Formats: sequence, structure tokens, C-alpha cells
Amino acid sequence: MDVNPIVLRVYIFCKRVPTRIHWNSVKKIREYIDEHGYGDAVNLSNSLMTMYSQTGRLDKAREVFKGMRNKNVVSWSSMISSLAMNGRAKEAIEAFREMQKLGVQPDDQTFTGVLSACSHCGLVDAGLMFFDCISKEFGIVPNIHHYGCMVDLLGHAGLLDQAYQLIMSMGVKPDSTMWRTLVGACRIHGHVTLAEQVIEHFVEQGSRKRGLCSVAKHLSFSWQLREGNETEEVYEEESTTNHTWL
Repeated sequence: MDVNPIVLRVYIFCKRVPTRIHWNSVKKIREYIDEHGYGDAVNLSNSLMTMYSQTGRLDKAREVFKGMRNKNVVSWSSMISSLAMNGRAKEAIEAFREMQKLGVQPDDQTFTGVLSACSHCGLVDAGLMFFDCISKEFGIVPNIHHYGCMVDLLGHAGLLDQAYQLIMSMGVKPDSTMWRTLVGACRIHGHVTLAEQVIEHFVEQGSRKRGLCSVAKHLSFSWQLREGNETEEVYEEESTTNHTWL
């Protein structure tokens, strides 16, 4: 099937616009699509939903979604993510259930949206259930985004040891953002012992990845509560040795 070059250009533009695109720009794109009769282009509608959600216009994202005659897994995932971004966790889960009833199989992006919704609203039991069924029910290998949502969810709920064990059992290598999320939760809940474990893990592994200095800096306050200035010394050593990270 031939692809209309104008549709292709609009789609590429939609995919390349800044994350925080101005509302007026989205409005003009929508007008152009409608005026030229491209409203049935699924990829354009999916991109419009994403842009609307990024500008905080969940109502407009819903409008586009409801007006789509043909919805694919990306359409459903975009709507679920839009709901999640706007704190509508229960509605995001309802959308997921409706998607299944209609026979649309979720993909990894769908679960990122659902888990994000659970994380934003502190739905621990639902989050654990969805995370468990990713691989067991749908045969999808959890990715770093799925794990990140779970660490954030468990961390905010104060289930810090469980979050740490999840990171250590991951099938993918955790990034510094995930460690910072856990460290932030440790500081909020006063879990100094776990904070120590995290930095000891970094020191033992001899990690030199970008972001280690930032993690160590976050940990320094907690570490000093128990060990004086040892963390500060580790942080200074890492900063001096790896100044190219900064």
C-alpha cells in the first residue's frame, strides 16, 4: 500500500516535536490533519494523542481516541499512558481491561503505561499483579522501564527491601536512575542500612558508569549518619578519578 507523502511528513513531524510542545502548535497540527482528510490515519491519531497528553489536554486525547474507527495496540497504549500521566490510574486499568476484551494483545509499551499508572497512584497490589503477568501470561520479557516503575512504586510505599531485591534479580542491568530512585526512597523513609548496601554494592563492583557520582552524593547524607565522613571520601575519590563523567 502506497503511503501518502504528506501524511508521512506530518507523521515524521509529530514524532520529532519537543516533549513539551506548545498547545497552539498541537492545535494547528490537528486542524491540518482534519482539513486534509487524514483523520483516519492511525499513526497520526496515535501521535496526536501523545502530544495532547504531553500538553496536559487529556480531554483532547480522549476525543481523538474515541473518534478513531480503527485502533491498534499503539492506540490503546497511548491512551493508557495518557491516563497514567494525568493520574487516572483506575481509568488506565479499565482501558487495559477493555483492550483485552476486544482481543487486542498488549505489548511492552502497554505495560509501561499500566505500571506507570499504578506507580503514580500507589496501587501496590495492582502493580505487583500486572508485573507478574507480563511474562507469565503474555510471554513478554520485562524491560528496564517496567522495573523502573516497580522500584518507584515499591519505594514510595516504603517496601524498600523488596525494591532492592527486585533490582538485584533483574534480567537487565539497572541504570543510575533506578538506583537514584531507590536512594531517594531510602532518604524519605530513613532506611540508612539499605542506603549503605547500595553504595557498598557500587564500591565492590568498581562501577565507573555515568551517574555513580550523583548516586554517591545522594547517599552521602545517610552514610554519614552512621560512618562519619567515609561516604564523602568515596564520593570525592570517585569525582576526582572520573571527572569526565560530569
